[in-house]
Amino acid sequence: MKQYIKLTLIAILICLQGCETSVDKTDLLDQEELIIINGYLSPQESKLQVYVSKSKSIFGEDISNSADDLVIVNALVTISDEDDNEVMLSYIEESSSYEAAAADMKIIPGKKYFLAVVVNDETYKASCTIPKEKVGAIGYVVEEFNDKDDRNKNRRIKVTFDDIKNVDNYYVIGADITIEFNVLEDENTTILEAIDFDNDAFATDVNRTNTIITAEGFFSTFSNSPPDQSVFINVTNTEKILFDALKATYLNDFNNSNPFVEPVILPSNISGKNGFGVFAGYQSYKIQGSF
Repeated sequence: MKQYIKLTLIAILICLQGCETSVDKTDLLDQEELIIINGYLSPQESKLQVYVSKSKSIFGEDISNSADDLVIVNALVTISDEDDNEVMLSYIEESSSYEAAAADMKIIPGKKYFLAVVVNDETYKASCTIPKEKVGAIGYVVEEFNDKDDRNKNRRIKVTFDDIKNVDNYYVIGADITIEFNVLEDENTTILEAIDFDNDAFATDVNRTNTIITAEGFFSTFSNSPPDQSVFINVTNTEKILFDALKATYLNDFNNSNPFVEPVILPSNISGKNGFGVFAGYQSYKIQGSF
């Protein structure tokens, strides 16, 4: 089961993104083509993965490129650590990304890692530090509310967990549920659906350390759904870089149709000519429950 962090990482790859260094909006508009580089490291993942692509300006002549057309397949991508261990990632067509097995470069909490990407003789670099801790136990409560529809049950989920103490943390919270329904009279189908946490998906303890973090999400199920359906909850402790980029992506999507709200310009920690993107570390903790 691919948890919420996977969904949010895929969403962020669709957008220009980054962190640590603010990027001026006018600079972005002046660039006809950017090299977009995104990579995320975690001790909980089974592979190292970096995405490399290019982006055409909306002010350029050619804006008809598909996502596949913009993927760069001939880059040289390496990740190294503080002890000068290094691994080269290979391009994998199925995922449109550069990959290596996690066993080739052990990702250790608290350690710093370095990314180098060569595209057309230009070198792009970035570094990240893996958060030292992940959250501990996750608690949750699911309850029904305002059930006025005979076909659906509206539900609220409240997720709680203890803040990691004595350090600033940036959390991304999410969950998926299984929904079972009848397609044919004698055949059940189960699908996975993300719970909507809205802005509650993003929480930080900056200015309020050593507390309990709470997030509320909402979802609906069919009235005739069987009991003990599964819920998969994920809390990710990210670098500020990833938190800022994910939250900016959410806000831009949320305000997309509002002409009175300025888009949030995503930051970047990729150095190099016209380079843009995020290279970040995170730790995730997942539980499976039922309701």
